[in-house]
Amino acid sequence: MYARNRVKKVIENLKRKLELEEGRTFYRCHSAPDHVRVTIEEAAGMNFQCPICKAPLWPEDEKVRETLKRIIDKLESMEKS
Repeated sequence: MYARNRVKKVIENLKRKLELEEGRTFYRCHSAPDHVRVTIEEAAGMNFQCPICKAPLWPEDEKVRETLKRIIDKLESMEKS
């Protein structure tokens, strides 16, 4: 019972995260991805340059959204089992 409730809570949190991801375009420093991940508005304010290394910021691909969707699907199928 505890595990099922925990999985349900994780699914809810991931769905909220996915909603935030789907509504925005994010930009990332490709020379060091852990430097910065910002919205397009924030990137424009930085002149599309990483504030740490001054490398260009590039639009992020769909991998984050795809990964979230895949994890949610797996957890939901586990929950139903």
